[in-house]
Amino acid sequence: MGPILSSLIDLQLVEYEVRKTKERLKKSKRAILKKEHSIKQHEGALNAKKEEIKLSKVQYDTLDVDIKSDEANLAKLRVGLNAAKSNKEYSAVLTQINTNKADMSKLEDRALGLMTQIDNDETVIKELEETIASEKEELLAIQTETDVLEEDIIAELGSKEERYQSALEKVNSKYRDMFVRLAERYDGEVLAEVAHVNGKRHSEQSCGGCFMSVPLEAVNALMTRDDVLTCPNCGRFLVMEMKSSTQNVIG
Repeated sequence: MGPILSSLIDLQLVEYEVRKTKERLKKSKRAILKKEHSIKQHEGALNAKKEEIKLSKVQYDTLDVDIKSDEANLAKLRVGLNAAKSNKEYSAVLTQINTNKADMSKLEDRALGLMTQIDNDETVIKELEETIASEKEELLAIQTETDVLEEDIIAELGSKEERYQSALEKVNSKYRDMFVRLAERYDGEVLAEVAHVNGKRHSEQSCGGCFMSVPLEAVNALMTRDDVLTCPNCGRFLVMEMKSSTQNVIG
């Protein structure tokens, strides 16, 4: 393999390393964002539950006022029952008492349900507060660990980016811009090995990037000359073997 293709392969290898290191940096930051998002979700649930309790307490206070009012009315009716002067009057007051008792019983059931709901919601609030406190401690630990890790990664990235610039300068100037554009398009996968495929009629070769067929004359040129050829379908640089000038094969 000649110096033109070797320089492109060396650049591709460094491109892989740079992107892998950048991904480590992004991953460390994503862990923080993920934990912050979880905390916000739990805080949102906590605030919503607190609003539910406020509403339930308002409803309970209203019911309590109604129940006390019914109790006062019942007390008056009982006085009226004892003062009834005829069976008809006694029966009418007794019917009213029973009706009021039934209505008050419904109110008490609703009040009891609200109190149960409030107790349950307060339990949920306590659990959410404990979860949020725990997650904030975890977030602090992640941030501390990430700060240290990022310093190492940034230092490592700086060294690799210097190697990248050095490798880029060794590439023929007519291919540099093209390499950079393809790297952005294919997430760093600029070069593609020509892969052997067993076709129905004859042995065929395909692009290792898009898996489309590669013309035989292109394969012959790659095997015999130091030419830069691109896949007619995806535009990647084609090589017969992804091996650097130092004989390090991509795994």
